[in-house]
Amino acid sequence: MDPLANFALFAFYFPVAIAILSAYAGGVVLYKIGSAFKSKPPVVEAPVPIKAAPTTTGVPGFEDPGFDAYLESDAFAEMLDSEEQLQAVIDRA
Repeated sequence: MDPLANFALFAFYFPVAIAILSAYAGGVVLYKIGSAFKSKPPVVEAPVPIKAAPTTTGVPGFEDPGFDAYLESDAFAEMLDSEEQLQAVIDRA
């Protein structure tokens, strides 16, 4: 075959191959962009912290897990307001 004929075939098929590959790559890019907008990540809700119920029979120990909950409860505020309860806790300590 004539070398000039080979160049003519190359000159014809090269742009056709580039066009086919470009169309394929463009389709892949458009698909990825479209799927990125359609799919949203699932909403993860924050777990609700579990608070220990304060003891109603008295002041929990300092190392007790319910001590922090007791400090935030109404029972602690009532103990501070009542002189009798506060004195009983001080005498017991």
